[in-house]
Amino acid sequence: MDYCLVKTGARMFDILHAYGLGILLAHASGLPVELQDGATVATLTCSLDSAPTASLALLDDILALPTGEEVLAVQADSPNVGLGIRNLDGLLAMLFTSPRGVRTCSVGDVLRKSRLDRSVAEQAVRKVRSAYDRWKDRIGRQARGAGNWLEWLPRDYDPGNPAIPIPRKVDTKIDLSLLMTIDPTFGYSTRRPSSDGLVAHKTNVTIRGASSAVLLAYIGAARFLRAMPVKGDLVVFVVPMAASIALSPGTGLPLRAPAEYTPEQALVLQWLEYALQPGGQAQWRGLAYHIVQTQGAQQSIPREQGYLDLSWCANLQPETRASLFPTWRRLLSREQDSHPYDIDHLLDCLRTRIARTWADHLYDVAECVHHERSSEIHPYPFEAVKEVTASMNSSTPLKLAEILDRREGTLRFGHALRLLGQVNAAALRDLVEELEAVQALDHLLLVLAQAAQDCQVAAAKSPFTLVPSEEDLKYLLEDVEQVGAHTIARFLITLSALRYPRLDIAGADVHRLTRVNLLLLAALGSVLPEAMQEDEGSANGNLRADDAAGEDGVTITKQEGVQP
Repeated sequence: MDYCLVKTGARMFDILHAYGLGILLAHASGLPVELQDGATVATLTCSLDSAPTASLALLDDILALPTGEEVLAVQADSPNVGLGIRNLDGLLAMLFTSPRGVRTCSVGDVLRKSRLDRSVAEQAVRKVRSAYDRWKDRIGRQARGAGNWLEWLPRDYDPGNPAIPIPRKVDTKIDLSLLMTIDPTFGYSTRRPSSDGLVAHKTNVTIRGASSAVLLAYIGAARFLRAMPVKGDLVVFVVPMAASIALSPGTGLPLRAPAEYTPEQALVLQWLEYALQPGGQAQWRGLAYHIVQTQGAQQSIPREQGYLDLSWCANLQPETRASLFPTWRRLLSREQDSHPYDIDHLLDCLRTRIARTWADHLYDVAECVHHERSSEIHPYPFEAVKEVTASMNSSTPLKLAEILDRREGTLRFGHALRLLGQVNAAALRDLVEELEAVQALDHLLLVLAQAAQDCQVAAAKSPFTLVPSEEDLKYLLEDVEQVGAHTIARFLITLSALRYPRLDIAGADVHRLTRVNLLLLAALGSVLPEAMQEDEGSANGNLRADDAAGEDGVTITKQEGVQP
């Protein structure tokens, strides 16, 4: 049988509603349920010939809870725990803002507080069990006299005419409330049935239309809502969003151990866990989250909500994911004081995919590599950087992506610097220091002229030194004209710290390298005609070398007046 669930537009509530319906069907039928999440509806498929039948006692199996002693026996970082412990973890997160009982957001939080007071575990279980009894009592009053508690399933989730869930003011005597932890869109602090920025009257919200939508969201929260306390008296709530998933009676997420992370760090680390998961029974498309500010005994307030996309990760090559994602996870798992460089740009680019923050992160890594701040930091592979750069979001064409996609020009100069560092690391460090100070075109040309001389010396020692051409210099100057000398200097530093594929050519064209050096000096206008003739004579490997150098020198001299 097929079931169709209509969405409200509140991302976290809708997916928890769908998860809860799938878990209920799996428990009632004993069969796996396939969930396909769409834009406006979610479709669930189960190999049943008719709608399942069950009494309200089915809830006792779905929302089974442990005892306090069983909680104390759990290891917070254990990946394998019983269904009751996982239910308790999700329900504690959902009931975190409830004023009744002890305030803990997860089983890990309970274990941490139990070090000082072992009664916290029993108090946490009692809080959840008391809430469950209230829910079951209200559902029982609504279903009184019904022989089959699940008789509403074919009516509310009929693919031909599904019920439309609509937020309404809650009647506390008969309705279940949508809690802020399930989705901040329906939070009590909005003071309206839905969050529209206006203040009318204080009220909680329930869902009408789909009669058991709130209860199903509770079930989904028990299995898929997870919370983690972080720095700054904040709590991060996350729900993974599945494009498709096979649900069974035992489906549920593992526990989250508390850690001293910033909210951004905790979010990205959980996002990376799903990005690194191999394809299996679930295809994850994102991570919905919201952050709550705790206020002691007062009601917590929502601070931020959002969504971390996972779909772009699936489009990356497996080699790219394997080379970058584990490295990022190891780096971000460290304590803040042990990071080799500022990780804020990495966190920002993974959360927002803004191209500028990704370029800033690459520059941070390049500086760390050049200044040898940490032996554990290795250059990023060129192909991986190119692929990730192309997937970043930008309102305007991204210059770095264009440079990485074009072998000639700025990229060739950056590659030449990288190979120079393998022959003469001290010369590369000096050039990097000069590039860091570049603000104007004339300074950039001076640095490139020195780089060309260093590459000429290196070419005599290594047959694998890359030699930029006059065409490369022309493209580089065009890039300077578009984005400025300072930006191109930063790109050169970034490009000089990438790991490139092995060159297919052997040997260096020293004559061509000398011509590039000559053109750079001519562009600066700081070389005497006699010196130019001498350099041209040494570089003249064919009869037209002098004419070519003279024409290119005139062209570059005209571009000298370009403002960065």
